[in-house]
Amino acid sequence: LSNEVISNVNVFCSRVLNRMFGNVDSTHVVTEDCHGFLTDVINHLASASSKAAECSYKITIDIEATFQSALLIIVIFRLISIKILWKFFVLLFKFLIFDVFLSPKLMEDGLYDFMIYEM
Repeated sequence: LSNEVISNVNVFCSRVLNRMFGNVDSTHVVTEDCHGFLTDVINHLASASSKAAECSYKITIDIEATFQSALLIIVIFRLISIKILWKFFVLLFKFLIFDVFLSPKLMEDGLYDFMIYEM
């Protein structure tokens, strides 16, 4: 019975365990086999609960790591996109100022030829 109970102990609910062990306290005298059985069940329950706690902790850590990675990726892409947009606007501004607005005036005044000659 003890091996059968130990192998299926995860399916026991707390009420069943309370019924099994609820009347047993330190004043009861039990046989050595019964004491071994109770010890095995309690040890198995303890190891099963610690394994479940480890798994839940690992799942929580994995979820947090995934969330942090996703946030990091979002922040990096936002920074990259902001830098790209900034460079685009700077280039657009330079193009508009120097190529569109200043070029005809420089060419008319002869300053453009002077600047090319000096370079």
